Amino acid sequence: MTDKSEKKDEKAPEQQEVKEAKKENKGQKKEIDELKARLEEEKENSAKMLDMAKRLQADFENYRKRTERESEEYRKYATKDLVAELINVADDLERALASVKEEDALSTGVRAVRGNLMKILEAQGLKEIPTEGKFDPNMHEALMVSEGDEDDMVAEVYQKGYMMNGKVLRYAKVRVTKKKQDAPAEEESAE
Repeated sequence: MTDKSEKKDEKAPEQQEVKEAKKENKGQKKEIDELKARLEEEKENSAKMLDMAKRLQADFENYRKRTERESEEYRKYATKDLVAELINVADDLERALASVKEEDALSTGVRAVRGNLMKILEAQGLKEIPTEGKFDPNMHEALMVSEGDEDDMVAEVYQKGYMMNGKVLRYAKVRVTKKKQDAPAEEESAE
């Protein structure tokens, strides 16, 4: 019996160690599973944070570009009101020159001043609106209509129009033609 009991006693600590190792293994496996689950959660959280950071960076980049565009637009048109007032001065100088009967030193000087003023305004992006040819409601303001050979042709310019950097600053005030009605056509329709 001693042999058997000795063998049992020898196996008992081994079995005990095996049982403890299995318990420890189960505990470690459970801990590993918990760590894997936490790792997956952290990966998801990290992916969300990275996505949020990328979106925030894109939003900031869009904001920066928009403010640059707005700033450029502001710089382009910051002098718009002053230029509009100076156009009236240029018109007054032109009317004064139109009333000159003989060219003298004064009219030559006024012409030079008007020319310099227009150069300065053109450097600010001012351009005269063309008035030859067809009437364009986006650039012309029709003050009167008269009969003519064709419809919607500019017949006379009452006041020049101007654009500044591609936008209308003042519409050209014009008289527009309307095609003449044929008299025989009116008689036929009356009958």
